[in-house]
Amino acid sequence: MPDLFLPVQPANQAAMVAYMRHQFKFLGVRAGERRQLTQPYLKTSQTLTSTELQDWLVFYYGQPFREYHYVAIDLALANVRRLTPSQYEWCRQQVTHNAWWDSVDSWRKLLATYIEQQQHCQNWGQHIYKHQIFGFGGLALSYSWAAGK
Repeated sequence: MPDLFLPVQPANQAAMVAYMRHQFKFLGVRAGERRQLTQPYLKTSQTLTSTELQDWLVFYYGQPFREYHYVAIDLALANVRRLTPSQYEWCRQQVTHNAWWDSVDSWRKLLATYIEQQQHCQNWGQHIYKHQIFGFGGLALSYSWAAGK
């Protein structure tokens, strides 16, 4: 089972909570430090089995602190080339869980990257993959590929 490795930094917590309009709890770890502390876990995650990776994604995204939601998204992105279709579907479903502009944008990047990098998606040619996510001002994720791309 993965561990909770981010420190609590009380001096930053109130400002982070206020910035996100009191939608989430924060440990107070700033983005740069979080990315640095996450690097060894990203490297280790690439050696995990598919089941272990899924366990890590669920574990970190299930934590109450926003920084761990970012860790889960970063782990998924670091492993995007080897995500299974069911892991992709799990990621897609997370867009509406603990959702706010920052996570929606991050999940969008992951979903677009997955679709673009999967061999079977390259055969779609001129077709458009479209998924509507309601509850975010009609946000739509649309991707299209030209033939031969």
